[in-house]
Parts: sequence; structure tokens; C-alpha cells
Amino acid sequence: MEEGEDLGGYRLIRRLGTGGAGTVWLAEDGGGTAVALKALHPALASSDAARTRLRRETRTVNAVRSPFVAHIVDAETDASQPFVVSEYVAGPTLAEVVQSGPVPMRGVAALSYHLASTIAAVHRADVIHRDIKPSNIICSQRGPVLIDFGIAMGAEDEHLTSTGLVSGTAGYTAPELLQGCGATKESDWWAWCATLLSCATGRPPFGKGDVSATMLRVLEGDPDLAGLHPMVADALAGGLSPDPDERPSPSLIVADLMSAVGWVPGELD
Repeated sequence: MEEGEDLGGYRLIRRLGTGGAGTVWLAEDGGGTAVALKALHPALASSDAARTRLRRETRTVNAVRSPFVAHIVDAETDASQPFVVSEYVAGPTLAEVVQSGPVPMRGVAALSYHLASTIAAVHRADVIHRDIKPSNIICSQRGPVLIDFGIAMGAEDEHLTSTGLVSGTAGYTAPELLQGCGATKESDWWAWCATLLSCATGRPPFGKGDVSATMLRVLEGDPDLAGLHPMVADALAGGLSPDPDERPSPSLIVADLMSAVGWVPGELD
């Protein structure tokens, strides 16, 4: 596919990104409205499992009732070139923002509150995102928007990941998932903490290096907390505990981050 090409009535404007399952394009519908179009990789177009993932993504993301989730507006999962179309959210990803350095702590505290509200809405819809990380959060004018439900799961979904494989990103995949346990709300909250830590330091939450070294630090509960305010370090370290039963509630973590910057509970409402 090329810029200017038409796909299912959508004109492709420019490539936004490429993943293992396909390519995301900025596109326009027939009325000139900007949308984000994800086209399945041609090598996967004949795969029933890949088409099932697209159908599942459409179902799960549209079950969430939140203005801070990029919803799907169209899907052609049975076409020769399968694709899904979601609302286009303008703005850099959080990963792009962090490339310039740490986010000021007041920004991290605000992000913790707003992103927690969005994740709670996802969970109220009985959906687990499974891939919360800075590159899946767009810093828009209306606030942080959660995108890419490509590996999300609803309560009734079957696991589509092959046995022995882990979906997710090293440093943002909870230790219980690395140990072969199923995805839960707690594993989403762990990834939320890892995302906040990366924003606060401007560094990967579990250091740099090869994937195996990163996963070992995750399993050992050894995040990179250097340079953080003690209250912030304690809150995020607790949320990144290898033992889900030892992690404080998200609301308590938010309260500690807000307290660290001098905000009182409810001030961000």
C-alpha cells in the first residue's frame, strides 16, 4: 500500500507506524474526516486467527465507555485486505514526549489520575488492555488517550496467544504474565505503574539492556527508581511488586503522587 491509495473508501495519507500485525495509516474518509486505519499485514490476510484478532479488537474497544479511548468507527475484517478504522487522535505519544526527558512530577501526578480513570473504565467493561505502555498513550489536547487494543481481551474471549509465548513489551509486562499466569486487571495496573515510572525518570522502567536482563529485573522487583522523590519511589515500587497481593491500590498510588507535588485528593476533578 502507498500514500494516496484508496482502501475500502478511505484514502491513505501517510504511514503512522508499523507493527507485527500490520500498518497504521493516517487516512481520510469520503467526507475528508481524518481517521486512523490499521491494515493487516498482507502475510496475515489469509489467517483466520489474525482476522479473529481484528474482530475481537473491534468488539473490546467499543465496549469501553470513555472519551479517553480511541474507538473504532469501521471495520472490514472479511475483505481481501482486512482493516479497522478508529478515530484519529492528534498529538505525540507519551513515548515520544519522554524521549525529550522526564515529565515534571506535577505532570506525572496528573497523568496517574487521568490514566487511572481511563483504565478503570476499560475494566468496568470487563476488558483487559494487556499492552499499556507509553507508545500506546497519545497526549492529546483533551487529555491522555489510550489506543491499540490489538491484544486486549474481554471476559468471554479465549486466549489467542500460542502456548509458551507472552504478549506485551519487556519492562511493561507484569511478572505474573512472564511466569505464565493469565492477564488480569492487576497486570494492567502494574503496566500503568511502569508507564508512570518511565515518565518520571525519562528512562525505561527496568533499565536498558537485552530483553532477558529486563525480564529478570521485572521478576525480581528491581525497577530503576534513581533520583525520584522518596514518596514517589515508594509508591511506584509498591505498585511494581512481583507479588500482586503486595501492591497498593491504584487510588492509593495516585494519592501518594498527588501528595508528593502538593495536591489534595479531588483537586484534579
